[in-house]
Amino acid sequence: MPVQPSFSVHRSSVTIAAIILILLSFKLASDIVIPILLAFFIAVLCNPTVDFLERFNRKAVKGPLSLTS
Repeated sequence: MPVQPSFSVHRSSVTIAAIILILLSFKLASDIVIPILLAFFIAVLCNPTVDFLERFNRKAVKGPLSLTS
């Protein structure tokens, strides 16, 4: 009678395969994800300045435009 692998061996091999698949997908998606994360980071950093300029100028358009020029 053949010996069947235990449930823990099967589960750990599936877990390792899933981790490898996730890491490979991160590597393939890095060309898209990194610029998006960088844009989000810059937006978070600039948000207090934009809020201050909008309150100071009392115009919603001048604050962000003066920050980007």
